[in-house]
Amino acid sequence: MSERPSMCVAKRVAGKSVVLAGIMALAWQAHAAELTRIVGGPGGAPFVDRPERGARVGALAIGAGALIDSVSAVYQTPDGRRFPSARHGGPGGGPCVIALDPDERIVAIRGRHGQYVESIQIITNKRMSRVCGGPGGGTEFRIDVPPNHTVVGWAGRAGTYLDAVGLALQPVQAVAPPPAAPPGPVAPPPAAPPRPVALDGKVNVRANLNDATLDFRLTGPASVEVSLRQGRSSLRPGACFPASERLAAVSPVQPQRAQHRVLFTRLAMGTDYSYAIRIGGAACESGWFTTATRIDNSQ
Repeated sequence: MSERPSMCVAKRVAGKSVVLAGIMALAWQAHAAELTRIVGGPGGAPFVDRPERGARVGALAIGAGALIDSVSAVYQTPDGRRFPSARHGGPGGGPCVIALDPDERIVAIRGRHGQYVESIQIITNKRMSRVCGGPGGGTEFRIDVPPNHTVVGWAGRAGTYLDAVGLALQPVQAVAPPPAAPPGPVAPPPAAPPRPVALDGKVNVRANLNDATLDFRLTGPASVEVSLRQGRSSLRPGACFPASERLAAVSPVQPQRAQHRVLFTRLAMGTDYSYAIRIGGAACESGWFTTATRIDNSQ
């Protein structure tokens, strides 16, 4: 009868020792790498990734099914070596691997958790990964990476499944800006390139039975060449008639001036014509008109 209290005390002391050992292990691991907050259930053994100095996270590997079975990381060193971290959790689940570009950094993770972690999604400065794990019905979570820190792996608690999850961090050294150059002569700003000459307003077309006159003004002096073809054309903006196009008429290149008037004669009566105005030998302005079918006696 007198041994029972001693046994109870021993059990309590043993239980406290286990808890204390877990706390000390987590504290020792946290000393080697800073941590984000940890979310999830209360079970599992604590873990924190501690890669060798200079190694970056090249990929995050997640074993997932209806729950998250395990997490691990793949590291890459500046000399090109690749090596994995320990797998935290059980052996089940299908692979869900998120590879990272050299200039890609993790800014947050999110997902769902209940007693175990149900899903994880990685958020980087370039994209959002696919969701690893099941739809779950647990509590939504999001863990953001604090400023001036980079992710060096996982942290949390795990057993057969991933019980709780967080991120292992490392402070980023601030780089001092280079010294300012001594003041010198201020160079003038580069001159803006001249704007290309274009139409100033619309083309005014006066079409009669067998002739048509095109009046138009440009934003500046430039030579023009006006081409005419029979039928309506669907030239895209700035396009000219192709060299293979069968043209009805081409006006000669006009002198260098802003105001232009081009006359076309011997046209077919009551017929659609398309025109393209090449300005300064560059892009074209296009449109179409229809010649008259009878003489207008109203004038």
